[in-house]
Amino acid sequence: MAGLTSRAVRVDLGHAEGMPRVRLRLRHEPSTDPLLGSRLHIAVLSAAAAGLAWVLGNAIPSPIGDYAYYAPLGAVLAINPTLANSIRRSVQLFGALLLGAALGFGFEFVPLPGPLGVATIVFVAVLASAWDVLGAERSWVMTGALFTYVLGRVDPTDFVVGMVAQVSTGALIGVALTMVLPPMPLTLAQRRLATTSAEVADQLDSAGAALCAEAGENEQDETIAREIIPDLQRLRTTIDALDESTIGNLRARHYQRKVERYRVQADTVVRVGAVVENVVFTLAEVQSSSQPWLERGSDLSRSIAEVLQRLATVVRAVGADEDIDKDDRQDLESRVDELERTIRQYRDDSTWIPGAALVLSLRRCLGVIEPEPTTTVVPPLTSPGHREARRRPFKRR
Repeated sequence: MAGLTSRAVRVDLGHAEGMPRVRLRLRHEPSTDPLLGSRLHIAVLSAAAAGLAWVLGNAIPSPIGDYAYYAPLGAVLAINPTLANSIRRSVQLFGALLLGAALGFGFEFVPLPGPLGVATIVFVAVLASAWDVLGAERSWVMTGALFTYVLGRVDPTDFVVGMVAQVSTGALIGVALTMVLPPMPLTLAQRRLATTSAEVADQLDSAGAALCAEAGENEQDETIAREIIPDLQRLRTTIDALDESTIGNLRARHYQRKVERYRVQADTVVRVGAVVENVVFTLAEVQSSSQPWLERGSDLSRSIAEVLQRLATVVRAVGADEDIDKDDRQDLESRVDELERTIRQYRDDSTWIPGAALVLSLRRCLGVIEPEPTTTVVPPLTSPGHREARRRPFKRR
């Protein structure tokens, strides 16, 4: 089901009789494409690049000039939110088209009937597009091969040279405009940082409110466990795009400190958010079991709720691009210390295990939160496909 990959799970945090009430509902997951945050800038660049490519493409003498309609295509495909990605995609596009054109040209000399020839060239081109070096532009192998085989039958040499030359001309124009007027998705990064931190803080506030409520009170609003890892991943993708946008960007020096600050704040939110999701789901699962851990509305539940809500305040400050107040962090740390001392009293019963897990998770959050953002960043939740080379160390100025 496209676009509905994120889930929200609702589980009662109060005492449960028999099986817990669990409802699974799907929610729409927004696109992770960082280009969407710079849509107006990209639209202007694309329009300018396409128009200029059309003029220059038609100015090239025949036979290459006869294929000028490929120049705007190359220009638009080369436009990207970051210069580094624009160059990378242009090179991949050139390689994919050249490979596809070579396949199509070669099959012109293979005596196959029309339908069989088309099927064979598509089969070979799709296999060739599996080459990882081509990246996101791999689909152009089949396009180049099919266009050359079908449209270039009259004069395949002119067609191949014209198509590749015109697309390359357009791509060079797109890269040049991206270099001169590179977008920087600062606004998108700031908005996504604020939105994601608010999601994490709301999760904490909701859990605290549910633990403080009396049994039977606000039952419809007590089911608060939600999956937030997809939101954290989108935030990281956006910050990575912002970080990459500084490569070759003439404006990067002016915004470098802000980019560094957003990177550190995002890492803080991502790492705390991952722990928070685990904490809330653990609370929900333990409370929904046949032996619930906490009596809702008890002193222990209220102590835990206060710590969670204090942590929510700190997370919101990070998302609002504010320095964390030293008093707030010290207060949070003292409350965690007090909670640990309280839970130590339950060593002899089953409360000790989930309580110790909760304190450990809160200690992990404290280890991430600093009154002043540091430039020493521990990469959070690194996925196998994530390029660590894109994480450049920050230099304190």
